[in-house]
Amino acid sequence: MSFFAELNSENKVINVIVCDPSLIDSTPHSENGVSWIQTYKDGTRGVYAGIGMTYNSSKDKFIEIQPYPSWTLQSDDTWQSPIGPTPDNPIVGDSPEFSQWWDEDNQRFLRYRHADPSKQNYEWDPNTSTWNEVDL
Repeated sequence: MSFFAELNSENKVINVIVCDPSLIDSTPHSENGVSWIQTYKDGTRGVYAGIGMTYNSSKDKFIEIQPYPSWTLQSDDTWQSPIGPTPDNPIVGDSPEFSQWWDEDNQRFLRYRHADPSKQNYEWDPNTSTWNEVDL
């Protein structure tokens, strides 16, 4: 069995299925603006396709959905915030140490430590590459 992404006429993924490749081989690859392309979970073609992603045929890879309106697509086909790369989130055991998120309204990264009962919030300062306490 293999994984296939169904693309609309704008190369947007509209469905992902698991099927025998012979089913796709026996189906027209482009009909009514819809086409099929194989996707993989091993990083072939960038990332495993998901509904809403775009297939870039010139690079032969899938591009993830833009996470926020302010983020821009980089030359390596990853999305980046207007203040720079997403800060690392350390792993403790099997889980991230922090809950971390992007605040689109205020154009900043925020987080709090899971083990901290007060749930003190921190704001990322891209100029100093440090997390600073902040009240929300």
